[in-house]
Amino acid sequence: HKALQHDTRMARAYFGRGVSYFELGGNAQNMQADFEKAMQLEPGNAATLHKIASVYMKLKRYDEAVTLLARSLAARPDSPEAGILLAQSYQNMGLTDKALAQYDALAARYPDNAAIHINRAYLLPVIYQSDEDIDAWLSRAMNNMDKLITEKPLLQNPEESGVELPFYHAYAGRDITAFMQKLAQVFIACCPALRYTAPHCAQKPAAKTRIRLGMVSESFDSILLTQFFGNLIAGLA
Repeated sequence: HKALQHDTRMARAYFGRGVSYFELGGNAQNMQADFEKAMQLEPGNAATLHKIASVYMKLKRYDEAVTLLARSLAARPDSPEAGILLAQSYQNMGLTDKALAQYDALAARYPDNAAIHINRAYLLPVIYQSDEDIDAWLSRAMNNMDKLITEKPLLQNPEESGVELPFYHAYAGRDITAFMQKLAQVFIACCPALRYTAPHCAQKPAAKTRIRLGMVSESFDSILLTQFFGNLIAGLA
């Protein structure tokens, strides 16, 4: 806000303030206005368009995200990150065929990008068409993950690479134990650093009279999480 008092044409300041509104759960109208001002001042800034699209993705405003990502890729076509986000937008919109086509194109263009191959491997529809459809998609995912375990494409900095953990397998009405075990094997194969164990964790702790349990989640402010598990978590103590 202070930066804009000095210079009202600072696109980065409008963008930053818009992100702050979003992160603080503040005024959505103000966030939208700041984003629009940033894009008006720098209409061809691919990085800004990409980042605003990622915010709209979190808000489930996928149509707007797709539009912005198309503009971002037109300005900077050599951005696999924007391409991955576009595929994820299509998937969340239920446009599975378009998402898969986008991943196929990205995989051909960036054969060494592990994030693309991992996301593509376990791509699943939002809504399945039949029991046979469920089994076909899950079988495809399992076979693709087997290939990844064999090929071991190197995944560095998984939290920043654009890898999206699978979500829709949980709605398939199947026992997904084998799926989750295979997924763990994929990440161990593609990112061996994930197997690191801190030396102090290998030491057997001293016996305690009371079990201490810690919980970590980015979703504790989620209405769904509190609705279904809030009383359980609160009552554990």
